[in-house]
Amino acid sequence: MPRYPESLTIEAQLIGASLEEVAAQARQTWEVAGLPPLTAWGMDERARPPTPTPPPEARGPGGLAFEVAGGWSGAITPVGPSGTRFTLRLPVDVQRDPVHLLPAAVAASRRWIGLLGPGTGIASMSVLRGVGANCLPSPPLAAPDAILVLVRRSRVEEAYSSVEAFLAAWEQVEERDGFLLVSRGEAALDTVSWLEVAGPSQWALARAARAGRTVYRPATPLPEEEPLFIAGTETLRPAGYDADTGVLTFAAWTPPGTHPHGWELFNLLAFLHEGVVPDGRPLRELRVIFPDEAAALREARPLADIGVRVYFTGTDGEFHALEER
Repeated sequence: MPRYPESLTIEAQLIGASLEEVAAQARQTWEVAGLPPLTAWGMDERARPPTPTPPPEARGPGGLAFEVAGGWSGAITPVGPSGTRFTLRLPVDVQRDPVHLLPAAVAASRRWIGLLGPGTGIASMSVLRGVGANCLPSPPLAAPDAILVLVRRSRVEEAYSSVEAFLAAWEQVEERDGFLLVSRGEAALDTVSWLEVAGPSQWALARAARAGRTVYRPATPLPEEEPLFIAGTETLRPAGYDADTGVLTFAAWTPPGTHPHGWELFNLLAFLHEGVVPDGRPLRELRVIFPDEAAALREARPLADIGVRVYFTGTDGEFHALEER
């Protein structure tokens, strides 16, 4: 049965002269934006009134904790030695009425960005659903459950083959003062609807990311996500195993507009992790051969990132390794 998030989590990098200053400014602006009000400061179980500025004794060795309406706990912690950058984790309760509270929380997050000021009070932000989509890759700057992301354009340029390829994976895009604000799936409330939106988006980002920047973990779809996760006719078909070399080969068929399914790539990843083919013989190399170079180039990045060697059939009729070109 599809399920809804119980809370959204806002994770942000904030800028300020001190922990106390950042905490006070963040608290004031998030409440003005319509995010949950603070109910207590403190690093322990003793109640600490939500004063405009957190009291010194409310700090702990890891930073400053707090509670917000709904009984959820968050924290503000220093980042690195500079003393001017801080991480905020702010939970937002949506379990009482996800149909209305989910979009309201995302809208409030947008308002909060404007109140803090990108580049002055806030350096980056993600709004995370916290449930589902554990069967997707994690490309740079975009978690599988990220609804909204604020990021410097320069960071996208460093992490992706092009800014345009990054932006194409999102439904809404805004740009101002060197920052990109992107979002997707704001109307996708339950886990299945979210996977329908986030799946194509995450794989597009994985194909556009620079080499080695995307994280692939074993896929663990929720029961309600399983039918969608395993849907689709295979595009990668077994083409042989060489017992002398331990090379397992798959033949790919991905005309323009189509891609290998996520479950196919995770199956290949499982083979590589186990180091054996299905009958138990050793696997020393896994190859995927595309019918032409253009198809290989379109699909190479996720395959290469998980350890697959990508080949294509050249105009001479021979197989060529893509990295040799």
